[in-house]
Amino acid sequence: MLNDNVYVDGDGWTHVLGELYNNTDSNQENVIVTVTFYNDTGDKVAEEQVAPVVEVVPRGVKIPFELEFQLRTAYHHYEFSVEGDPTEESPRLDLQIVSHEGSSGDGYHITGQVSNPGDALSTYVQIIGTLYDGAGKVVNVGYDFLAAAQLPPGGSAPFEVVIEHPHESVASYGLVVLGF
Repeated sequence: MLNDNVYVDGDGWTHVLGELYNNTDSNQENVIVTVTFYNDTGDKVAEEQVAPVVEVVPRGVKIPFELEFQLRTAYHHYEFSVEGDPTEESPRLDLQIVSHEGSSGDGYHITGQVSNPGDALSTYVQIIGTLYDGAGKVVNVGYDFLAAAQLPPGGSAPFEVVIEHPHESVASYGLVVLGF
């Protein structure tokens, strides 16, 4: 876990956001992030699970996650655990973000161009956007998909990641692009 952030929105929903980094020696599938909440005496008061926004977390890549649920009791602290299974499946990591620009308004929009310097893609491209506050904490995540036919070998295509209602001001953002 690289960083995390917890907040409660105006409707009473608890949001747990963060980034996990695959520091194993293999790509991981069936990844589950478990967040366990404890009261001030150390008793477990809640536990929730979420998968990251990708099917396979490549070795050496950080991927964001967001868990949204209604926490019905007060908590003192929380802990994370992450589990996954090694896989031979390997997303394409050679796709390139050629240009990008972020803007706020109705949500936060990241637009740009992605290029494919390699062979044809099998299925799709996923562009993942992570928003950060001034302290580098994750404040929201979003993603966009392109069909493989939209990004032929040697070609480029536009993308737009729309991230709804960041709960804090956005100081920066990061992008990850994976091909499947």
